[in-house]
Amino acid sequence: MGSPMSPAEIAAKMPHIDAAALQGRTMLLMPVWDGAAWSMWVDAPPGQLIKVQIVEPIRSNYLAIVPADKYDLQIPFVDFMWQRASWPEVARQIMGICHDFHQLATIAAKLEHLHEARESIDANLLTSFVQSEVEQLIIVARSIFDLIQEITAHFWNDRIMLRRRFSHAFNHDAAGEGHRVGL
Repeated sequence: MGSPMSPAEIAAKMPHIDAAALQGRTMLLMPVWDGAAWSMWVDAPPGQLIKVQIVEPIRSNYLAIVPADKYDLQIPFVDFMWQRASWPEVARQIMGICHDFHQLATIAAKLEHLHEARESIDANLLTSFVQSEVEQLIIVARSIFDLIQEITAHFWNDRIMLRRRFSHAFNHDAAGEGHRVGL
């Protein structure tokens, strides 16, 4: 089994990555749009990366200075998570959040289609379709919040180190009354 690549080896193959700044975080290998063409790196034998040319991703997160398509959406929260908080222990949850955002976009597209086609769909059937999409939207939104809570709990419990051990935390309200909060 090969050893992980050094920051210098990563930078030589992928100049868009500051590998020294990763500091143990996971790096998602995603397509890169340079404004004219796509490129992507894939894991090869352990410790190796191979550059592959792709025509265009169908559905993917990607790196770029400008969007590859006018309909592509940048989600700053996802950027933050991959750039600053992608520790190996939470990479699965970050991927889940990305997947859920793709699902939200799919739901929005279905609702838009149903709205545009409403004249040709039976009203009762249309109501059922829209109701099921709205229910799915709520479920996916809840999933995003659950995943964010998992990530937050991980950071609070495993990455945040207080200088002093406190036995209790308190919430102070405007009336000057302190309320005990469980840790």
